[in-house]
Amino acid sequence: MFNISAWTIRQPIPSILLFIMLTIAGLVCFTQIEMDELPNIDMPTVSISIAQSGAAPSELEVQVTRKVEDALSGLSNIKHITSNISEGSSTTTVEFELGTNTDRAVNDVRDRVNRIRASLPAEITEPVIQRLDFAGEAFATYTVSSDSMSDTELSWLIDNDISRVLLSVPGVGQVQRSGGVAREVRINLDPAKLEAVGLTAESVNNQVRFRNINMPGGRGRLAGAEQTIRTVGSAHDIDELRNLKIALRNGEFAPLSSLGTVEDSHAEARQMAYLDGKPVVAFSLKRSTGRGMAQVAKMVDRKLDELKATLPPSVKIEKVRTSAVYVQESFDATIESLVLGAVLAVVIIWVFLKDWRSAGISALAMPLSMIPTFIFIKLLGYTLNDMSLLGLALVIGILVDDAIVEVENIVRHIHMGKTPYQAALDAADEIGLAVVATTFSIIAVFVPLALISGIPGQFFRQFGFTVAIAVFMSLVVARLMTPMMAAFWLKNPPAESGRSKLVELYDISLDWALKHRKTTLAAAFGFFLLSLGLTALIPMNLIGSVDRGETILSVELPPGKDIEGTAATVLKISQLVQSNKNVARVFSAVGTPGEASSIGSGGESGKVNKANLYISLKHRGERKDSQQVVEQQIREALQSVPSIRTKFVNTSGPGGRVDFCLVGSNPAELDATAQELARQMRDIKGLADVQSNASLQAPQLVIKPNCELAAEHGVTVQSIARTALVATIGDADIALGRFDLPDRQIYVRVQIDPLFKKDLEWIRNLKVSSINGALIPLSALASIDVTSGPSEITRYDKQRQVLISAQLVDKMPLGEAISAIRALPAFKNKAASVVESPSGDVELQQDVFKGFAVAIVAAVLLMYCVLVLLFNDFVHPFTIMTSLPLSIGGAIAALMISGQPLGLYALIGIVMLMGLVAKNAILLVEYCLMSMHQGMSVDQAIRTAGDARMRPILMTTLAMVAGMVPIAMGIGAGSEVRSPMAVAVIGGLATSSLLTLIVVPVIFTIFNEWKEKLSVAAGRQEKSKQSLVEKVSLNLLLVGVLALSAALQPAFAQDLGLNSPAKGDQDVETLLESEYRKAEEISDTLLQPLPETAQEGISIKYPDATFLLPIGQQKLPPIKLEASYNRGITLAEALQQALSNNLPIKISNDNYKTRRALFAGSLGGFLPDLSMTYRYQNVYQGGDKLFNLRTGNTSLTWAYFQGGKVVSTALNTYYNMKASRNDYSKQVNDVLLDVYRKYNEVLYNQALLQVRIKSLETSRANLKLTKQQFRAGTGTKFAVMQSESQLASDAQNLVNQQVATRKAAIALAVVLNSDIMDNLLPKEETLGKTFLIDPAAKPVELVARARSLRPELKALEAQRRAAKAAIAQAGSALLPTAQLFVSPSNTRLSGASSLAGLSSGLTGGAASSAGVNLSTTGTGTSSVNVGGVLGSSVTLGTSVTWNLSGLGVSDMANMEANRIIARRIQNEYNQELLKITQEVHNSFLDMQTAEEQINITEVNVNASREGLRLASKRLSLGNGTNLELIEAQRSYVNALAAQIRAFVEFRNAQAQVLRDTGTISIAALTGASANKLQ
Repeated sequence: MFNISAWTIRQPIPSILLFIMLTIAGLVCFTQIEMDELPNIDMPTVSISIAQSGAAPSELEVQVTRKVEDALSGLSNIKHITSNISEGSSTTTVEFELGTNTDRAVNDVRDRVNRIRASLPAEITEPVIQRLDFAGEAFATYTVSSDSMSDTELSWLIDNDISRVLLSVPGVGQVQRSGGVAREVRINLDPAKLEAVGLTAESVNNQVRFRNINMPGGRGRLAGAEQTIRTVGSAHDIDELRNLKIALRNGEFAPLSSLGTVEDSHAEARQMAYLDGKPVVAFSLKRSTGRGMAQVAKMVDRKLDELKATLPPSVKIEKVRTSAVYVQESFDATIESLVLGAVLAVVIIWVFLKDWRSAGISALAMPLSMIPTFIFIKLLGYTLNDMSLLGLALVIGILVDDAIVEVENIVRHIHMGKTPYQAALDAADEIGLAVVATTFSIIAVFVPLALISGIPGQFFRQFGFTVAIAVFMSLVVARLMTPMMAAFWLKNPPAESGRSKLVELYDISLDWALKHRKTTLAAAFGFFLLSLGLTALIPMNLIGSVDRGETILSVELPPGKDIEGTAATVLKISQLVQSNKNVARVFSAVGTPGEASSIGSGGESGKVNKANLYISLKHRGERKDSQQVVEQQIREALQSVPSIRTKFVNTSGPGGRVDFCLVGSNPAELDATAQELARQMRDIKGLADVQSNASLQAPQLVIKPNCELAAEHGVTVQSIARTALVATIGDADIALGRFDLPDRQIYVRVQIDPLFKKDLEWIRNLKVSSINGALIPLSALASIDVTSGPSEITRYDKQRQVLISAQLVDKMPLGEAISAIRALPAFKNKAASVVESPSGDVELQQDVFKGFAVAIVAAVLLMYCVLVLLFNDFVHPFTIMTSLPLSIGGAIAALMISGQPLGLYALIGIVMLMGLVAKNAILLVEYCLMSMHQGMSVDQAIRTAGDARMRPILMTTLAMVAGMVPIAMGIGAGSEVRSPMAVAVIGGLATSSLLTLIVVPVIFTIFNEWKEKLSVAAGRQEKSKQSLVEKVSLNLLLVGVLALSAALQPAFAQDLGLNSPAKGDQDVETLLESEYRKAEEISDTLLQPLPETAQEGISIKYPDATFLLPIGQQKLPPIKLEASYNRGITLAEALQQALSNNLPIKISNDNYKTRRALFAGSLGGFLPDLSMTYRYQNVYQGGDKLFNLRTGNTSLTWAYFQGGKVVSTALNTYYNMKASRNDYSKQVNDVLLDVYRKYNEVLYNQALLQVRIKSLETSRANLKLTKQQFRAGTGTKFAVMQSESQLASDAQNLVNQQVATRKAAIALAVVLNSDIMDNLLPKEETLGKTFLIDPAAKPVELVARARSLRPELKALEAQRRAAKAAIAQAGSALLPTAQLFVSPSNTRLSGASSLAGLSSGLTGGAASSAGVNLSTTGTGTSSVNVGGVLGSSVTLGTSVTWNLSGLGVSDMANMEANRIIARRIQNEYNQELLKITQEVHNSFLDMQTAEEQINITEVNVNASREGLRLASKRLSLGNGTNLELIEAQRSYVNALAAQIRAFVEFRNAQAQVLRDTGTISIAALTGASANKLQ
């Protein structure tokens, strides 16, 4: 195994260079990462704002809000719908599930609202639909002042210049102006003068609006050029507007100024701002999502500094408050705690090792691990916020842990007498597994935290991944840099002075625990139960309150309070707040601030009875009281102010308050329950600022028309309402006239002089114009009563909602507060129509604890999987996992002692403890296993591990505690919320580390004994000492993996190779080869290695003929072979060429690809159908072209239910494809066998050709010998003639053999699809007794193999399943079909100015469409402007069709036919099983027979060889005859030929067995496979 630590010690330069680059890149990224308070959460939220001037909340709820909610409720992924309705305004906020595309959500909401626009009141403004992309409250407030500019001019400066500049700053989402007024032309009419001339305010408003206006007038064409026609009627100045002639009822005219006053003034003030009691004009900034607050604040300050240079010198812009200061202070406090913790951790290391070099090496691990982490934080788009900084602060102790373990182990090896270099090599190799295991166990703990769903997951994602990345980088440092630095920097450390008393005490404790294992386990289990009991006693909370140095006080006065009364009360409150010694300044925003715009709001709507006071506290170093104490002091001081509602608003995200939400369908019961519950909540200690948003009753003037009288005078309710509206506040903003200034437009507001509003009789005497023009007093047509109604209505998920909120004080936990509220009698006895709906912090707390529960379970399982993979063992990871419960008790006890609740950050600390405790257990167990593998007994290994690992465990524990101490002390901004986490970690480590050193060894011995007993009982003592439990676990794990694979990746996708790129025409062959290899691997347990003498026999290529007489050098008779050239080819080359070029294989492969394409095409049935049409028409009448008509239509149809037709069709084509693939496999097997046989035939003929050549040469030598004997008188003429006849016979045999060899080569070339002119010759092949199948193979095993691998059976099984799918496919026709369809269309008309003259009953007109005349029927209307869109429509719906062709008889017949086909295929399958069984047995018998034939021919060859030798010797001595020699030679040649044939038949028989069992392949035939078939 590659040891990376040893490599980096021997090659230090690459690692040093790597970390230099990582450090530089990390520092660069650190300077570019933005700072923020909380992680950026992209909440897909859409807001719909609708305004209707003067409308009461109850009217808006019925006429607007409910209709909008009903239209939106059908959208998918909606989480909550919240509506807020106040006077003249309805705002509906739609919160979608996380992950929803916000832009898509905005479009969907806009589409739904547009559909119901016609059903909404005509008087409403156009609905404003937008995504909410700004985060939280305003993060900064500035005041603008000038000695030479009025409030109106300062307001325009903010609305125009400042807002335009600041909105260009990345991260600024909204600019809100507080205070100031909008410039406006006000026409205050005198009601007496109006009555005198017979006019109403509405008639004057209409004349001013339609006469003081500029409008386009079309286009002219003079002198060959086009001119734009403009109608300019706007007044140039106020004087001209004053002199505007108003038409009177008698036909005369009167100047506008004679009816009232015309002033260039400002709108009615609906908001004010004060700084320390002095009126100011200010603006506040809201941040858009995705940008860091600190960086945005800095860019805003820079941009304002640039802007100041362009403004008049008298304009001063002063920053009043900013939340960026707290963000920066929190960041600084975290960094300080991080640095201080790192220093303390290094001190701990030095105390243990007494060596500054070791401490320095360990200290370097922290920056080397943390700085590269910033690279990943930057790449992931994270910010330096509370959660990511919390992760960095949390791992400060962990980052040094791996380095401590490495360095301590190296120092221990140095004390053994090794050099630092060698000690680093040995120690790094020894501790490597433990370091990797501990690191990945910690990563396994935090990764599930990062994957929590919902809003909590958005918070924890950055935290979890930051910790995981930092811990992984510490592993990289520990394996690359720490051993290398230790090898070159460490010197011989101070010698250890024997065993310390601590070690001796530990040994005594460990010995006692091992002797009293039951007592130890009982004590540990009791400690765990006690921990669970303490958990039930400790209070639960989400996030505690934070001292931000700033608080927001929300003030609400009774409804009906005007802006002046609200301002007076706010100034009084501001004075009381300023009197507090801890307060630095107070900024008050009275009324509802508006977004800066070019045209100021008329101010007819807005909440003037509400105000926010931004209270900036002195720096925490200049005050003794915390923010929570200051808030309580302010609450007590405000008790002297009557008739106000106050509460402190939390702007730092969740935590610090409880929101109790009640919803119901009965408003009366809901309000009564909420009021009583709020009253009882005020008696709960720990709750303050208890407020209900149940609306107070606002005073109202209700006009009730007398319908009969109104009808007699022709007066409608709408005309009465408009008379009151225009007279009191002027027309709606959208209907107001405009006055042109050089750089903008301002409103012209016409209304009765506001002085008359205070007189009820004046309102009664308002004049309404009748149908004949007479003016009738309002009191004559209607009654006017003073009543009351709700000032504000809130709705939650389409129901009335009341939200009761309270501030948590005196460290009241959220969970305890919720329990106390639910125990109140008002809640227990609430009406049946009233239910609780968790929202705000309550809902978030539920989500957090649920998410944590799932994350902890996932972390435990993931940790176990990691440990199993690293230890390659299933039992010992259980030993490590049993240490996890030991971490809970200490953490809970520490929280109780410190008075901290079990909240979000404490849970994070407990999760962290799981990883740390597992780390300590890993160090112990890993060393025990290593010692046992070295031959130690269990007891000796445990004691050795305890002595070796106690010091690193204590060092890492104390280093982690030292890193947490600064956080636990709560020093710096925001430390209050981080403190519980550090307290939990410190308390848990203090107890769990000590218990781990004692309890884990005891549990290890118990598990080890169980493991050995199970192994002995199973009778399977394996070298690896795996137990039966491990085997069962392994099988279960394999089953789980296979099930998971089947769920995640369907079988047909894997068969098709859809998850991997195509590899040309050989992809199927490669797939089949892979299947063969898998089939061999599955049966590894049945395979046995062959003996070394697996290949026997003689080499025919070089026959042993040394005993023959000298061979002559005469050439062979000339034979014409008709071959262009000889080409050598190996068996593997021949087989591979056949698979590539064989025509039947190509045909079968094309058939398979066709089936695969059909299957891919069947998947298209799951997709919708798209159709697009465009038409262009020319319409004529009487030969004249009327207009052009262009129509575009798009249709999208999706059949979401077809009775299972799509699925069954896909399955049918899929199994047909599988059948085709198995047919291809069968073709491949047949071709491989055919090629193998033909190659063996060529090999046989080549070997026999060599024998014929040798025989011919022997006959020539014999002829020469007999001739010599005849000349010498020792031989006869008859002998010479016999030799000549034998020579001629051998020559003929050689010619025949040459022809046979050529024919065999041609046959091989044909099956290879090669050129037959090539004389294919075997290359480097010998014939012998080669075993392709193990001699010990049994027919039963071969039959079993054939039944599982034969492609014929697989093809029949696929055909049977295809038939079943065809049954379902036929049955789907008996079921209905359901479709969804959407069809948007667009029709445009152009080509004429109007359609006047086109008769309403136009028929027979000609419409030209792409040159085709069509008869059309249309409807014409007069004075229709063309050139624009006549109509856009979207058709959306669903349809259900049930079509029973022939009453379903034919479909049912098809189903029955396919059932018969399925039965037939099943019978064919059974028949094929019998056939395959017979084939395997027959081929196995043939193989045995061929093997026996080899043995027989070997005996015959040996005997004939000896006979030939004796006959030759006898002839040479004169004792034998020539005929005897010829017969011996013929017998030897025949024996050799028979032996060659036996070898070939044995090879062919084995190949037949491979084919019959379905395991034939190139590797199997060439002997290249690692295992032979049994």
